[in-house]
Amino acid sequence: DHGDMCGSHGMMDKHYILYEDVVRVPLIIRWSGVRHPGQTCDDFVYNFLDLPPTLLSILGLELCNPGHLQGKSLLPLLAGEGLTEPWRDAVVSTYNG
Repeated sequence: DHGDMCGSHGMMDKHYILYEDVVRVPLIIRWSGVRHPGQTCDDFVYNFLDLPPTLLSILGLELCNPGHLQGKSLLPLLAGEGLTEPWRDAVVSTYNG
């Protein structure tokens, strides 16, 4: 989910406003034997874009057309492996209105 206000800023709804509580939504993953409780990662991820390539990587499946998905597999971040290419150093959020 993209986050919602839940009373923040006097609002109780999902709005097209770029407050941090709407655009900075934590991703929590539990993976026994790979990630240990309390481990954190501060790298930028796109929840809905990065999850499909991540799940395909975990299952050992290849994409027919790797350019079809815009996300990146989170597997190196989750497994604590060294990155073979630079990770994102910024993200962009926009809204209409």
